[in-house]
Amino acid sequence: MTSFTARLEQIRMITSLYNKLQGLKMIPVAIYLFGIALYRSELWHWFTIWNPLSTLGLLVLCIAGYLAIDKYYKRNFGRVTSKSPEQIAEWMLPGLLAVLLIAFGYIEFYAVLPLSLSCLVISVILFYFYREERSLRQHYLFWSIIVFLMGILPIFGLYSPSQVYLMGPDAQISLVVLGVVLLSAGLIDHSKLVQTFSANTETA
Repeated sequence: MTSFTARLEQIRMITSLYNKLQGLKMIPVAIYLFGIALYRSELWHWFTIWNPLSTLGLLVLCIAGYLAIDKYYKRNFGRVTSKSPEQIAEWMLPGLLAVLLIAFGYIEFYAVLPLSLSCLVISVILFYFYREERSLRQHYLFWSIIVFLMGILPIFGLYSPSQVYLMGPDAQISLVVLGVVLLSAGLIDHSKLVQTFSANTETA
């Protein structure tokens, strides 16, 4: 393989993974989960008495943070655009997943299920991310197993069902765990993106 061909292959690899490895975008989502856990724990009186304004304010700040991080990636790494149908799918997927998780959250809560459907769905999503790019996302397999085990713990009497429901009032620990999952996965994804760019810049 000539150096030119190798360079083209490296560029192809970077562009195909670029949008998937922008892990810092997960930080605002993790912060929002931490905030909701804080509200439900009632440890911060100010957050509790001003709810839902405090929750709405946190959401606005997290959205602003997400947009700022998106600008950071475009400024420092550039932009990779997909074909129109693929680009639409990339924009719609997070929203669809959010709606799906909220729906499962309400179903498990009102049906008083002995396990967490939302945790199982999140576990499947994390496993899908692992299968999509195993060489760069081994950590998603670990987190998929952790979230799956957390979701089925109530079956064995090791955890209260209300503590693993996404919409449950006692789900502080579960929300913190999910926040840690997103935070750590995002930071690892970002580090791999930086490493990939650095390696290919040095060989350019």
